[in-house]
Amino acid sequence: RTVLFITRGFRDALRIAYQNRPRIFDRHIVLPEMLYAEAVEVDERIGARGEVLVPLDEAGTRAGLRAAYDRGFRSIAIVLMHAYRYAQHEARVARLAQAAGFTQISVSHRVSPLMKLIGRGDTTVVDAYLSPILHRYVDRLAGEVERRPGLEKPAPARARLRPRFGGRSRRAREPHLDGARARVRNFPREPPPSRRQFRRSKRSRRDSF
Repeated sequence: RTVLFITRGFRDALRIAYQNRPRIFDRHIVLPEMLYAEAVEVDERIGARGEVLVPLDEAGTRAGLRAAYDRGFRSIAIVLMHAYRYAQHEARVARLAQAAGFTQISVSHRVSPLMKLIGRGDTTVVDAYLSPILHRYVDRLAGEVERRPGLEKPAPARARLRPRFGGRSRRAREPHLDGARARVRNFPREPPPSRRQFRRSKRSRRDSF
């Protein structure tokens, strides 16, 4: 489960979103289910020019993190106002979350440093929700490759992610999951089939129809 920590006063901002109505004549509008199970407000506020309007309440934030951890949350999305440019409060909340024991910490200024709160918040929540699942999948895949019997292993399998915008991220621990695809380096390849084996396989497939 994922918990959202957001600036006080914006608890329902991601739920309200942009109020898009693609079917304007529907009388009963079914809202999509949110990926976060709970939202917690953080007493802080940084203005658009970087001025600290409300200092971060570290004691209250620490108590909220501890309470969320005790309720079973291990994944957290941290989305604060204007953090795309002034990230000191987000970075501090992330350190407090790490000290509280959270295993997946997604902060908006690293995941998606966008100006608008809704787009930045949605992407950060998706990252916090999917990262643990992706981590488990990549770890399991790498373990299966390393335990594969009868194959020569030139080096331990190393899992990497290839985002759709190019490049390669480290393991599955980088917070960039936008269209990411898992890839395993140093995969122990089986030797290619000989011509005789290929013909035999082709003949067996033809005979099966």
